[in-house]
Amino acid sequence: MPSTPAITSVVFDFGGVIITTITEKIQRIADSLGCPMPQLHSIMMGPQHESGDHPWHRMERGEVARDDLQGLIAPIAAAEGVHFQGNEFEVLLLNSTYNINHYVLDHIAGLKERGYKTGLLTNGMREFHDHLVTIVPEELFDVYIDSALVGMRKPEPRIFEHTLQELGITNPAEVVFLDDFMGNIEGARAAGMQVIHVGDPRVALEELEAMLHA
Repeated sequence: MPSTPAITSVVFDFGGVIITTITEKIQRIADSLGCPMPQLHSIMMGPQHESGDHPWHRMERGEVARDDLQGLIAPIAAAEGVHFQGNEFEVLLLNSTYNINHYVLDHIAGLKERGYKTGLLTNGMREFHDHLVTIVPEELFDVYIDSALVGMRKPEPRIFEHTLQELGITNPAEVVFLDDFMGNIEGARAAGMQVIHVGDPRVALEELEAMLHA
């Protein structure tokens, strides 16, 4: 059996890894609406394991403006018996309602000092990008990919192919990808990358170090 190649590159998701997960805010909105969080997650952000025409998916590809989401998704919610109050996406996307995991940023800086290539691969939105670069400095990464700027999103195969090309990697098994959404993890694994599904980022970093020293 061929051995696994040495890891040369580590790619990080943003939400749920570098900052606290968006699902915490969806839970609070679900509580206010009296509906299950998994149902509201699907309504607001679309299917996790695929990428299609859901307005959230289109927004993350740069096809729909953030401010249009409320009007586009309210009818989807109503069809499932969930009646929005009118400010759900304002609450969900409020910049001040997340915490930055500074220890993750410190770890990324350390990886670069140790000679690893680093990447950011985030499903983002055009309106947030200028703020994103103030939170996550571009100089921490060799590759900085925001879905809304490249017109493709996780878990689409082409965005993982694009990431590998930008890293200059021909063997995807040299790359470890960290993400909190299982759909994205499955997409990266299908692309040939090694993966870490992030629940607690501190535990994920320990798992990463174990892989790097294996």
